[in-house]
Parts: sequence; structure tokens; C-alpha cells
Amino acid sequence: MSALQLMRRLGLSETQTEEAWAVLQKEKLETVDALRHIWSHTSDGRWQALSLDSNVKDELMFGAKLQGGTLTRIWLWRVKA
Repeated sequence: MSALQLMRRLGLSETQTEEAWAVLQKEKLETVDALRHIWSHTSDGRWQALSLDSNVKDELMFGAKLQGGTLTRIWLWRVKA
């Protein structure tokens, strides 16, 4: 799944999504796997250095953690309902 798809499923505002997507593209972090990799390897400081709003970062971490499992499908169904 792309980071853009994730942000849309998370229900971020269009402005938040556009701004975050521009940052993520610049940093070559366009997939959920890429996001999951940098926030799970915090010692290199890339996650902390991303110029994203802390609320957006929290949402991305939450969504990336849930993405792929049964819990994700249930959660996304609830979000879309």
C-alpha cells in the first residue's frame, strides 16, 4: 500500500495529505513499508527529522502498525462506515 493510500484511508484532511505526501515523496518514503522501516529504526534520526506535523506522524504510525492484518480490515471498515 502506498503512503498516500494510507493517509486517505486514515481520513486526514486533503491539505494534510497533500503536504505530507510532498514531504514523503521528497524523502523517497512512498510506501507503508518504507514508513514502518524508518520509525522502527529511530537511531538514524530520519523519522524525527521528517518535517511532518506530529499528529500526522502519529496517524501514519498507527495506520502502518495496523496495515495488513485482520485488525486493519475491521478498523478500516469502521472508518468507512
